[in-house]
Amino acid sequence: MQVGSMEPTRRRKLIGQVKKSTASAALLLLLLLGCRVVGSVEAKSSSQYDPSRLEGLSWVILQVKQDYVDPARISPPRMLKSILETIEQRIPEVEIKLADGQVTTQVGAFQQRFSVGQPTTIWEMNFSLQPLIAFIASHLEADTDPKDVEYAAIDGMLSTLDPHSNLLPPELFREMSLKTTGEFGGLGIRITIRDGALTIISPLPDTPAARLGLRAMDQIVRIGDQSTVNMPLDEAVNMLRGKPGTKVTIWVMRKGWSEPHKYVITRERITVHSVESHLLEGRIGYIQIQDFGRHTDEDVARHLFDLKRQAKGLRGLIIDLRNNAGGLMKAAVKVADLFLDRGVIVATVAYGEDSTAEQKVQKDREEKRATADGTEKGLPLVVLVNNGSASASEILAGALKNLDRALVMGQQTFGKGTVQILNDRVPEAISGACLKLTVAEYLIPGDISIQEVGVTPDIELVPMVLEKDDVRAFVSRSHFREEDIPAHLRKQHRQRLKPAKRISYLEEKEQEKAAGEQEQPPLQEPAFREDFSIKLARRILGQVRSPHASGMLDEAVTLLDEVAGNEQKKMTEALSALGVDWSPAAGTAGPAPRLITSFELAGEGLAADGAAVADKKIVMKLVASNKSQQPVYRLWAESKSKSALFDKREFIFGKLAPGQTRSWEVPVKVPRGALSRADEVRFIFHCQGGQAPAPLETVIRSRGLERPSFSLAWQLLEVKGNGDGLIQPGESASLRVKVINSGPGRAFKVKGLLKNDAGRDLFLKRGKGRFNLKEIAARADATGSFVFDVRPDSKKRQLPVELTIWDADLGTNHTAKLKLPVFAKAQGPIKSFHARLAPLRRRTPLLAGPHSSMPPLAQALAPGILQADRLVAGYWRVVADDAVLGWVASRLVKRTRKRRPPARIRDLPQLTPPRIKAGRLPLLVDHDTREIKLHLEVSDRDRPVRDVTVWVGNDKVLLRSGSTGNGHQLTVDTSIGLHPGPNLITVVAREGTKFATQLPLVVTRAGGIDWKEEDQKLADGQDASLILE
Repeated sequence: MQVGSMEPTRRRKLIGQVKKSTASAALLLLLLLGCRVVGSVEAKSSSQYDPSRLEGLSWVILQVKQDYVDPARISPPRMLKSILETIEQRIPEVEIKLADGQVTTQVGAFQQRFSVGQPTTIWEMNFSLQPLIAFIASHLEADTDPKDVEYAAIDGMLSTLDPHSNLLPPELFREMSLKTTGEFGGLGIRITIRDGALTIISPLPDTPAARLGLRAMDQIVRIGDQSTVNMPLDEAVNMLRGKPGTKVTIWVMRKGWSEPHKYVITRERITVHSVESHLLEGRIGYIQIQDFGRHTDEDVARHLFDLKRQAKGLRGLIIDLRNNAGGLMKAAVKVADLFLDRGVIVATVAYGEDSTAEQKVQKDREEKRATADGTEKGLPLVVLVNNGSASASEILAGALKNLDRALVMGQQTFGKGTVQILNDRVPEAISGACLKLTVAEYLIPGDISIQEVGVTPDIELVPMVLEKDDVRAFVSRSHFREEDIPAHLRKQHRQRLKPAKRISYLEEKEQEKAAGEQEQPPLQEPAFREDFSIKLARRILGQVRSPHASGMLDEAVTLLDEVAGNEQKKMTEALSALGVDWSPAAGTAGPAPRLITSFELAGEGLAADGAAVADKKIVMKLVASNKSQQPVYRLWAESKSKSALFDKREFIFGKLAPGQTRSWEVPVKVPRGALSRADEVRFIFHCQGGQAPAPLETVIRSRGLERPSFSLAWQLLEVKGNGDGLIQPGESASLRVKVINSGPGRAFKVKGLLKNDAGRDLFLKRGKGRFNLKEIAARADATGSFVFDVRPDSKKRQLPVELTIWDADLGTNHTAKLKLPVFAKAQGPIKSFHARLAPLRRRTPLLAGPHSSMPPLAQALAPGILQADRLVAGYWRVVADDAVLGWVASRLVKRTRKRRPPARIRDLPQLTPPRIKAGRLPLLVDHDTREIKLHLEVSDRDRPVRDVTVWVGNDKVLLRSGSTGNGHQLTVDTSIGLHPGPNLITVVAREGTKFATQLPLVVTRAGGIDWKEEDQKLADGQDASLILE
């Protein structure tokens, strides 16, 4: 959640200041939109959406011109490029090439060229895009919503400004509004999806759900007349929520019940509280703020009052803001005001159009000051933060720290120092959406911007792990922060302060979950426990008396030194248990030691050619030999690589006596889904009191497993019906799916899921909406089934569903849109008797049902006999071992008394994915090789190839329509540009809009890491590696 709310007076003030400068822009917008009233957004008289008008984009442009925090970042050429790239990425059938102001646009088999020039204003850019967007919209596939193109254009433009300015789609805006207001009409339950079932995590106290006795782990199997099996969570939430006072009917299944129980529940206004509290030992209070909403300050005040009453007087208070991503700025200011009696809590500033990247000129400034009324002045405070503390959390932590009111402890915060407004007065073209736009930067007391930097804690806490197979002690852990987000607002002069105290400590490892549990969301809220940070904060508050951070630090210095010393001792003992002598160097540094280092891979997962094999364990072994006449102290090494598998691995040697050789082994499990690739790895050495050895460089090659591919054959079978082999309203049916692994590799964990797109006409049965087939060997098959009811009053003759089959380990995924046939009535009389049938053709088709419109399932190969057990409307039902093989037309067989061997049956999958064959590519090329040749042969046995796309990372570099081939075969030859480092090349061949095959390839171009830059960082001390002192 972002800091997203600005008071209406503030917004009107900003708009008023820019009205004159945007008068001409507003006039152009009116001409483009055809609006009648300035400043208002009216609904269109017609619901017909016209993509060529770019109504939504034009409106967003005006908001950007009026309100954006930093006009110097508005770059029409960059925006145009990003708009085209985003449309290309979002819409599969679109490829766009921009060069010298000319745009070549391909949509499926259609191509056209447009001139967009070099726009100098965003209005010029907007005007030039209109014919291009109209062309794309007019040639989209039937399943693609034309609005998706305009949404992509808006998102592409906003992405060039900063990562927090974006257009929230309706569903995301609704959820965000609920979090900030803290209120909605509903039942009062926390829910999740577990094994395809809508499952209650817990009912909220004093809510309709709690009063009716709903419990954790109850499953909601039905809402109204719709099954919840495989229903997306957001869809279920929308159905359960509603206007207070309205009713909703749900059916609940509980362990021990034989049938679901019906509940009719009246919705009420539910208030979600984001604050929790606990009274700790020594009369220390603990308050956790999860996010900042409309009622957060009231909740904090109430919890504080309760804690003081329970303790009969608090000695101190811990405010936990860890992993609090923010919320309403106004709420953070109010919470800060509870503990501050004077001073500027936060100032917001916006910049004028005459600003440049180097020189910012403020056009507006607003300050929020603390008030003396009701302030808790004398209570010592410790605020806990980490890299997940962002936005509103940073306002609160920064204000309490910089006004000397609280001791801040933990890790550097996220570093989001901007303010957004939410504007939901959008035009009809993007109705229901909301524009989130950055309109100001905020400054914490002292006019300090934390953008990119974050709030530096007074006491930095550094967790460490020291175990035989897991060492995380020296290398700074990677934490995602604002500075890691592309296009974030950069500060010209940024400076990260140093903490007053730094304490490293051994982290308690959480117990590993069972394999099945790792895939499932938790069914209960985690219990409160005092971790190292909370325990240390409690000890500090139990000792200090001063309510000021500076005084608290002075009073706690002895305690902090004691804790740091104890933790250091624990770490030294842990290293000793691992056989490492971590004794420090004595005296001054001697001459540079002569160290010989080497690296090798070992272990069961090493192939004969030295490659690390997927799904196997390997060992990274680093060896160091001291060839000098003096010992080396505290020697260790870290690995650097673009591969997360080999990056930030730590090797500890400790003290090396003269002539001594030591090795350190790091076990690595190569993931089952790893791809064949080559990765550059560099080992950087560190030691105390001397010059470290030179870096050691190597290349590690990995070999991926062959991938499976899934062909599908499906058949509808009656579960409860009239026995005619066809589905009618009021019957129960089973969708039987045979999954055939037509790929070269084994599938390890095959799963199937059926999503209902037919609404109330189809009711998926509980526990029958998904299946697990586990392993399927290459060229083998396995069968799974889904069970559903068709409503008795259904008028539909086709029930749309979405079938997904995937390997959870390897990632192979196929999704198909099916239309299940429903017949209004039985097709004829049912005659049940056994018969032997002799096919009259060499290949006789067996259909999925007794009707000519049903697809073929298999072929019966003559000679041989078919066994049948009933005749319906001129079709025999063919069976074997109580399994239905299909239906054969009576005109294609004849009854016989002869006893012959059974006819061979050959499966005919209705869905066979395209096959992609790629020419051999090198895993590693030198730095001077900037492109490679890619040769592809794509074929599809049962349907024409729709198109082939090639991606490098997130960039679509090629789209080839199937119309350029002979339908079922397509050959592609193209050049692929490479950037330094690993290049993930993904080839996608589509048969339908969703049914597709993906082929991932990795080619590494040498020079992925700038070692000179890394060496300079090391020399400058920017790499905060030596955590262990």
